[in-house]
Amino acid sequence: MSLEGTDVHVKSPSKAKRRPLRATRFRLRTHEPRWTRAWIRGIGDLRQALPRTALTVLTALSLCAPAPAWALVLDHDQGQGNIRPPQPDPGWDHVIQHLGGPSAVYLGCRWILTTQHVGVTVLTMGGQWLNPVAETVTPIMNPDGRPTDLVLFQVDRDPGLPALRIPARPARYGQEVTLVGFGSSRGPSLTVDFPERGLLDGFSWKKDQTKRWGTNRVAAGPHYVDVGKEDGRTLAIPLVFDPVDDTEATDQEAAAAFGDSGGAVFADLDPIFPERGTALFGLTFSVSSFAKQPKDSSFYGNITWVADLSHYRNAIMEAIQGTVTEDDTAQTTWAPTCSPVPILGAREPLLKSLDWHWPTLLISTGLLIFALAWRRRSRSL
Repeated sequence: MSLEGTDVHVKSPSKAKRRPLRATRFRLRTHEPRWTRAWIRGIGDLRQALPRTALTVLTALSLCAPAPAWALVLDHDQGQGNIRPPQPDPGWDHVIQHLGGPSAVYLGCRWILTTQHVGVTVLTMGGQWLNPVAETVTPIMNPDGRPTDLVLFQVDRDPGLPALRIPARPARYGQEVTLVGFGSSRGPSLTVDFPERGLLDGFSWKKDQTKRWGTNRVAAGPHYVDVGKEDGRTLAIPLVFDPVDDTEATDQEAAAAFGDSGGAVFADLDPIFPERGTALFGLTFSVSSFAKQPKDSSFYGNITWVADLSHYRNAIMEAIQGTVTEDDTAQTTWAPTCSPVPILGAREPLLKSLDWHWPTLLISTGLLIFALAWRRRSRSL
């Protein structure tokens, strides 16, 4: 399904490197969420973007917009590095993988956050499988009741990781963020002459589903991106893929591509005081590409769209703990609190659940054996 986007004004990041851009109208391509029926039972307009020095938020041409994201394409070290956690580690182990597919984020207390277009499936983490609990599947909605591309659910076991924090405010304009996801890696370099855009450099994708991390910078304020079916949309933050020698690029500049949907985006709670720690600011769910861009590729100027989790924090809190209090909303950060009561549908070992029945079980078994033996003896007589 295709939806018309909004008119936007864009600026060239560098007159020496890129031609001036003009306003354009772009088209959003969306994908239906893939639900598994056996598991699931009964379940604004563009904000004015702060100008970024030499910013390219959108292309001058039509953007084939947000297609699901599947991988991290790095513009550093031939794109083959960053397969170990960054230091300091913001939450590398919390980014897990759908079985044979894209990414998801473990929030804590058995709760998983991922994208609806990826769906609810079996997950893999450290060699173990995590099975979804159907009764807990909760699509995340906008405050006005419209659907988003986010879905929350619990799994049947606790991998033993601490809960991630979700902040009360979005990442700041110009703030550096860290992306983590599974998927393809950077392939051979490409140079394409785009109509009215000139020559642009980029990379093809090597589909190896490798977990990597990379960095980028918040390019503008949150923007509603149309997703899913009917009137679905997700409030998202744009990250522009810049060449590493650009003044706006980060040292480990990265863009999302096919496999990174559902991957995490972390950032410092306070860029001035990084010792205050990091939090989960967003979830990667989509990318925008240029018109007539080669399939399975990333080019400088492409945009990674990151769902603004601060905007959906109350909906996530309500889904996990049932209610949202004034104290909850006033907190700078919030993280799930585990309940001592086993979750609905969780698989517990049978013998463990029968611990307190052992005397009764032994006596009943003994009586049954005695009765069967006596009956056999009576028949033989």
